[in-house]
Amino acid sequence: AELGGIGRDAAAACLEAGLPERAVELFEQGRGVLFAQALDSRTDVSALADKRPELAHEFIRLTGELDRYHDSAAGQLLNPNAGAWANMPGEAGRRQRAGEDLQDLLEVIRSQTGFDRFMIPRPIVELLPASGDGPVVLINVAEARSDALILGPKGVDVVPLPGLDYATVRDQTNNFLQGLDTALDPQGDQATWDAAEAGLRDVLGWLWDSVTGPILDHLGLTTRPDKDQPWTHVHWCPSGPLTFLPLHAAGHHDTRFDQEPTTVIDRVISSTIPTVRALANARPHTTSPNLNEDCDDVHRVDDGHRVLVVAMPHTPDQEALPGADAEAALIRDLLPGRVDRKSVG
Repeated sequence: AELGGIGRDAAAACLEAGLPERAVELFEQGRGVLFAQALDSRTDVSALADKRPELAHEFIRLTGELDRYHDSAAGQLLNPNAGAWANMPGEAGRRQRAGEDLQDLLEVIRSQTGFDRFMIPRPIVELLPASGDGPVVLINVAEARSDALILGPKGVDVVPLPGLDYATVRDQTNNFLQGLDTALDPQGDQATWDAAEAGLRDVLGWLWDSVTGPILDHLGLTTRPDKDQPWTHVHWCPSGPLTFLPLHAAGHHDTRFDQEPTTVIDRVISSTIPTVRALANARPHTTSPNLNEDCDDVHRVDDGHRVLVVAMPHTPDQEALPGADAEAALIRDLLPGRVDRKSVG
């Protein structure tokens, strides 16, 4: 927990040194260590299993051993009266040997043709293609400085965000979450709900002024696209407490009908991603459709694959999602003859 901010601090240090590409690499590495490891394990091991199944099997066995030793040690630490402390030295020794065996195996795997970067964080040249259908915006909030790192086909752009600091992000996040709880509290009264919604609007306005507005202005996305123009797709990758805030909803929504609305949703299509690698792996060989305002002129991409759409309008103990069936029907209309639909709940 004490090292939770090391990725953002490393990225900020790289920016101070004038190394934006390295900042992206370290931001990506520190953004979600456990998620990235799981993602790399799934994709890298699948490729290894196709070429060298015996090495893949041994890799899975050793990582499973390490997980088992970790769970065992954690259980003993959480339950010190279980009488298992005497086994800790033996467990530590076995875990150390399993770790050494895994390192030896990784050297063997990386010596194989095409596997030299097996389970190694990806360099910038492998991350940039993720911006193929729209800019990827990494938002780094650190004590030293805060910036947006924008990945595009030609490289990395840095947009300083001087109005953004970690303490303010934390406070605004708390304001937003508390306001959301109050606005959704069925026991409240109208005056309380109105005050909570006003507070939420304040946070969304701050989010525009300090984060998304400067980024979209830098990208030249200053107006609502004309009816015959495609919308730009922006992939947001926030960090720290900023991940709790809805970047796609940022803005001053009383301007939504202006030609230059100061709202994200009226200028671009937004997606939020956990890591750049996750985006790249989600669509390694396809290009997303370009959507316009009325969705009638969607550029349909027919790659021969079928699509499974699961609509779940009712979930036990959760609020209903009345739009789920309509959204599933829209996807079926956009991809005629290719959608397998299932309704649940």
